[in-house]
Amino acid sequence: GEQGKRIQEIVSRAQDHDEFAVFRTWHAYLEEHLVFPFAATVVEYQRGPVRQGARVKVLDITFLDETYGTIVAVKQKDGVYELPLCDLKVTDADVEIRQLVEDYAVWFANR
Repeated sequence: GEQGKRIQEIVSRAQDHDEFAVFRTWHAYLEEHLVFPFAATVVEYQRGPVRQGARVKVLDITFLDETYGTIVAVKQKDGVYELPLCDLKVTDADVEIRQLVEDYAVWFANR
């Protein structure tokens, strides 16, 4: 489908086929195309103080993790925390941003 095509277009830019090369490609693409801040809901279980179901404001990309992929800074009432972008669902942003984060999360889950 359309989503598969969009994902393939990004993945095919990777220099190598190893997972981390594809992570880096996604990370660079996200850095280039995401516009901050935007609102999101945490959809996956988290160990830290930010709970599943929490509404957060996504502030910026902070780094690329070998296990969890692109990590973002999120603001919750009481502070700023770092979470994997793949654990978030965009609730308030342009359709392009919503779609990009969703495409990334789908790729991440199925990689």
